[in-house]
Amino acid sequence: MTTLFLGDVEIPAVTSKSLDEHLANTIGATFAEVWLQHDDGHTLGMLKSDNRALLLFLENPGAVGRTSRSRDDMPRSPIPFQLTNGQMDEYPAAWTIPVAIAVDALRHFCDTGEPAPFIDWSND
Repeated sequence: MTTLFLGDVEIPAVTSKSLDEHLANTIGATFAEVWLQHDDGHTLGMLKSDNRALLLFLENPGAVGRTSRSRDDMPRSPIPFQLTNGQMDEYPAAWTIPVAIAVDALRHFCDTGEPAPFIDWSND
């Protein structure tokens, strides 16, 4: 089972099929923060900024995680992300991927609890 966290809202028993419905408003927003937690303790987060997203995978709480890396030739300039609490963070554009691919990775995680094999991951 996977739990979805959208801001202060916790949605239990999310499947890859129901994920799109839950993310409908989030995907249209400029900024978004989404977290999925699988029953095995694995967690996948997505920070969205316009049409780019940064994915963060944690095997367990407090673990050093993995972050997505772009396969595109992205500039070194940072991209701003706004967290649910209003905090602004910046991450290198090279760590981001298209939102549509990030959502596919979220669906994969809902089904498996594992990071998507079609994403380039970096151990941080």
